[in-house]
Amino acid sequence: RDIWEGSYLVVFIANVLTGTNASALAEQLRQLAPEIETFTYSKNDDHARLVRKAIAIRDGVAAA
Repeated sequence: RDIWEGSYLVVFIANVLTGTNASALAEQLRQLAPEIETFTYSKNDDHARLVRKAIAIRDGVAAA
């Protein structure tokens, strides 16, 4: 936790990863750092919407 404490609020994980499963990685991150919001996304997702969601979380306006 010393590595990321106060540094990260949101993590975006690409649905297509080499050598690992995006859902499994997201679950591991949720267990290690429940304070960090974790999203998996695909190339078809609206990236602008994802960025707006991250900004809202950062600003305390929204929860994942």
